Amino acid sequence: NALALYESLEKKGLIDSRSYCILATGLKKAEKIDKLISLSQDLHSKNGRVSVWLCNAILYFYCRDQFNMEKAISYFDQMLSGLTCPDVASFATMINGYCKVGKLEEAMKLLSEMEGRGCKPNAFCYSPLIAALLKAPQNRVAEGFKLFKEMLQRGLEANAVTSDFLLRKLSEAGFIDESLWLCDFVMEKKYYIHRVTSLALMDCLKRAGRADKVGTL
Repeated sequence: NALALYESLEKKGLIDSRSYCILATGLKKAEKIDKLISLSQDLHSKNGRVSVWLCNAILYFYCRDQFNMEKAISYFDQMLSGLTCPDVASFATMINGYCKVGKLEEAMKLLSEMEGRGCKPNAFCYSPLIAALLKAPQNRVAEGFKLFKEMLQRGLEANAVTSDFLLRKLSEAGFIDESLWLCDFVMEKKYYIHRVTSLALMDCLKRAGRADKVGTL
């Protein structure tokens, strides 16, 4: 039993930071969230801080289940208050969690605050938020497109799935110029365009009187 071995080694003073990481990795794979929390509390009582990797593992489990989002918010506040130094994975996990429960304003606020806290956003911070904006009941396609371009301006890579979904939603919403620009981007990247997306784009162009563009796609 890994926990029993850990406790035995700890009593002998043979536990170091690598041992904690190995144990935390095993607990995460086994989905032992209660044990991860106990390990975190143990480290905090001894050192005053906890490794960000361990904190992120706990945060991941909270955010994965939408019913635990309040716990995730509380735990992330503890991380920001000195429990650890949150990294880009911490922010990406929270942004994804907020998007899952429809708290898009909170997700956008967190994205905008990241750099002020010493973390540069990566594509994993942008992609779930873009997707959530595109799926929102309100028409938030323009906001999704704005974030997409911001992501590219930062030199981050947009994946094929996000690009295709955005192109479909832009076409369905009648954003002609934006759709054509994104279509050029997708074709330059040699990303796959789903048949449904192609049909939506062609329909958009025909409705806008731009049937001449259909033959060039």
